[in-house]
Amino acid sequence: MDRMTVEHTAVLVRYGEIGVKSRQTRRRMSRLLARHIRSALREHDIPFSNIRVEFGRIFVESKSAKRAATVISSIFGVVSTSPVVVTDATMESILETGVAVARESFGPGLSFAVGARRMGEHSFTSQEIREQLGARILNELDDLNLRVNLRSPDQIIYVEVRDKSSYIFTETVPGVGGLPTGSQGPVVCIVTGDASSAVAAYRIMRRGCVPVWLLFDTSGNSSVLRATVRSQVEALSRYIYNYDVLLYAVPYRRETRLLSELGRTLACLLCRRSMLRVAREVLRREDADAIVTGDMIGEGQQGGLQQLQTIAEAVGGVPVLTPCAGDDVVQVTREAVELGLSCQTDTCHACGIATQIGDESEVTLGSIIEAEESAGMLSPVEVVDRSEVVLVRGRRS
Repeated sequence: MDRMTVEHTAVLVRYGEIGVKSRQTRRRMSRLLARHIRSALREHDIPFSNIRVEFGRIFVESKSAKRAATVISSIFGVVSTSPVVVTDATMESILETGVAVARESFGPGLSFAVGARRMGEHSFTSQEIREQLGARILNELDDLNLRVNLRSPDQIIYVEVRDKSSYIFTETVPGVGGLPTGSQGPVVCIVTGDASSAVAAYRIMRRGCVPVWLLFDTSGNSSVLRATVRSQVEALSRYIYNYDVLLYAVPYRRETRLLSELGRTLACLLCRRSMLRVAREVLRREDADAIVTGDMIGEGQQGGLQQLQTIAEAVGGVPVLTPCAGDDVVQVTREAVELGLSCQTDTCHACGIATQIGDESEVTLGSIIEAEESAGMLSPVEVVDRSEVVLVRGRRS
């Protein structure tokens, strides 16, 4: 008898967290995710014929299912993907196709198990699928010397039955998880070229936010800083579909020169407070909802809780999110490497303030306010007006 050939013609997309939302929110987010999937496949020139949203799943029909599964797995909101072989929801079709998939995928002399789940009304149970398909594989693939191991199998074949169709697969591609891009509001992400600001932005993006990048050019080696930041924001912006992603590059050396005449502690506090005010102006112009920084408690010149509070008070009423607050440098650097991000390690930043020797006397709120009034710095509006705005990625790029 001729052996049945199998073809992966669809991708099963799991979206996990979205499934526990309210019915209205679930519908909105799953449709948003399907829209991003459509854009991602088109961007990567992967053909597809249909995208169908069902409860707990999205199905993508594509003759390039394995490529599509890999691309889709990197979209925020996707927990995992599987290229699947589609057949009828009858026991005989499941058994025949399941054996063919196993023959194509299973290695000789290894153990295996069968996983099964169903949605809808059928004349058989999930347990019957597991038992009968396992027995059929052992019988028809006896030349492979397979053995059953339900506790720790070397390979697993899965069957998912939904109404009139069955989806059979052996591969699961882990996704990035989170929430679909655009399900939350935009945020202004301050990027400095180091690992913590980039990782902080990624973590917030993963929760459905669209980034507005903000770079303060304080470095005497501007080209190196800009190249590092540009590399980071381009890498991170590739996760975004269907939204424009902007980078505000703010010339800030004039401000740091003015502040460098003060004691180091006071100058650093004023610089950070001033940067948040500039970020608030960008937030206002882009109708964003929060500011994101890479601050970590106890790290850097101004990493103490009281100092971070003093800095954040400069934009009272605007949420300042610090996703890396509880991490250390080793953890954040490891995550940046896993994300494939290039980072600078000395960004504190080469502004001339953090390394200067100056007055280390206690800084009070009164001295901060007095220094801010007399520093002669430009207003946030003037600073943002001088910035260069670049479209990093989007519908117009």
